[in-house]
Amino acid sequence: MISCTEYIPAYSELFKFIDRKSGRQAVYDYWKEIFQPEKSPLNTYLDQYGLRGCWEYWTVIHTEEACDATMLFNEKEGWHISCMHSCPSKGRFDKLGYMEPFDEYCHHCDGYEWSLKKHGFVQINDFRGDDHACCRTLIYDPEVFKDDPQKMVDKMYACEMSGCTAETTGCPFASADALKLTTSPRNLKYLHREFHVGMNRGADYVAEHYGLDGLKEYLAQFVAAFHVPLIADIKNRGLKAVEDYLNWLYKTEEASDALAMISADDELRVRILYCPAVRYMHGRGLTPFESYKYCTSMVYEALAEQTGLGFEMQSYDHDTGAAEFRFFKK
Repeated sequence: MISCTEYIPAYSELFKFIDRKSGRQAVYDYWKEIFQPEKSPLNTYLDQYGLRGCWEYWTVIHTEEACDATMLFNEKEGWHISCMHSCPSKGRFDKLGYMEPFDEYCHHCDGYEWSLKKHGFVQINDFRGDDHACCRTLIYDPEVFKDDPQKMVDKMYACEMSGCTAETTGCPFASADALKLTTSPRNLKYLHREFHVGMNRGADYVAEHYGLDGLKEYLAQFVAAFHVPLIADIKNRGLKAVEDYLNWLYKTEEASDALAMISADDELRVRILYCPAVRYMHGRGLTPFESYKYCTSMVYEALAEQTGLGFEMQSYDHDTGAAEFRFFKK
């Protein structure tokens, strides 16, 4: 399983993989496909709440992704704004320190416009400062909004560049009519389980367009790019490093009860009672694609190949994600 906390690097490597295989336009085509309204959770919120759906949707996102951000919604004036002081996605690469994101990574967020346009709303993303993982978004209803949208975005940018005052002297866009939410990673846990859905769709897209060989190539590329510290640790400590990683992985997913391991000098046997990603998707009324199982077997196979270990997937249950596999010394 690729944890939802590991999804952003996998997402970025997917863009690189598609770009390398088929060119930049293919990446844009992929973004267009995955952000179509029928596939976007945002669209469901917009259907139910109208423009307020932006507030309802991104309140969840900002909380589960532990964003360093300020968000406001003014229904009376017809606008919703988000100032991302430090994006947890783009900023993840800065924290890793060894992995470069896809060079247009931030622009995948432009894809929300497909659902917004469907409902008659306009989105402006301002990526100035994205080299510092900050950006701003204005979404407005043109039938209600009376201000100059570009002037508002420029004001947001100027405020951001001078140091956001949301927690000190107050946000310049705050008013009695505006809802306001300030989030910080200092008091939130980063655990956005919806990323499991994205991983499921990404794996299926690669399998459909490039075959299982292409999926294996993509997942091996992800392992080589992201798991640099883990690969070094396994080369140094062997199977114990794998055991420690799996314990961390399932603890992070709040699913330690799903994991059972038996370790020996030359072998680590692993039993997964259920996959937290599969359980989450079923809870959303979704059935994982057949290709999703390879996000376990192909990832661990690549990890073993790059560390000199052996790997064997012994069983996998598509309905629950329950699995048995082993890592062993060759």
